[in-house]
Amino acid sequence: MASDFSFKSQVKLDKNGLDNTAQRRSRSLQVMIFMLIVTTLVTLPLFRLAELQLIQGAYNRQRAENNRIRPVSVAANRGQILDRSGKILAANRSSRSVYLWPKERSAQEWQKAAATLSPIVNIPAAEIVKKIDQAGYKSALPVRISKDIDVGTFVALKEQANTLRGVEIRVESNRDYPNQQLASHLLGYVGEASLDELKANPEYPMGMIVGKMGVEKLVNPTLEGVWGSRLIEVNAKGEDIQDLGEQTPVPGKSVQLTLDLNMQKTAEKALGNRLGAVVAIDVKTGALLTMAS
Repeated sequence: MASDFSFKSQVKLDKNGLDNTAQRRSRSLQVMIFMLIVTTLVTLPLFRLAELQLIQGAYNRQRAENNRIRPVSVAANRGQILDRSGKILAANRSSRSVYLWPKERSAQEWQKAAATLSPIVNIPAAEIVKKIDQAGYKSALPVRISKDIDVGTFVALKEQANTLRGVEIRVESNRDYPNQQLASHLLGYVGEASLDELKANPEYPMGMIVGKMGVEKLVNPTLEGVWGSRLIEVNAKGEDIQDLGEQTPVPGKSVQLTLDLNMQKTAEKALGNRLGAVVAIDVKTGALLTMAS
């Protein structure tokens, strides 16, 4: 009996031992599976990072080299100047201007580029370099060196686009006086804001067009509007790839004068090259109709 009991106990112990061993093996397998999953989850991102850095790194660096993000000011259309009947005395027309991005080249490289640009835009190389110097070679904003360029200049610049990195041709609004010199002493003219004007008006962007004399200057706050801006991606040639965002410009308001265009023409024609002056006033309202001298 004792022997039989001992045998049964041994069998029971062996069975428990087998069960414990199986459980340990099962837990070990579970742990191995868990570790494998964790290792996989950690390793995959590392492989992806290595791919981006090693395999696609050259491509991404090349793309960053070729494509750049640029903030671009968008000119607001200046308000028109009209005579008493609504006839246009001053308006706007589209034209092309040449801009340089200072930080695209070193000072030495711009010296060489200026020598290439000079005969194309008909501006002395020293003057081109001076404008870049004034803006600063680390400036993130462009510098306009020429406006209202003709078709020949536009074509010549496009032909050398590959060698003129940092040069941009931009379409913008240009002031137009459809009656040429008629009433020019009254209307005045516009030009780029000076350094003093830029300091006095911090909201003005570089290249801001303001009235310099005459009516253009007198009612400039009404005519000028508010410039907008664009954020664009460009390639190495300075060509737009895509718009990344835009703040729409607010056009200026038109101004109507009491001046009578037909009477002004008659007065200036009658006066010709002779010394003198012609002034016509509406006796009922005191409005100035004509002034030629």
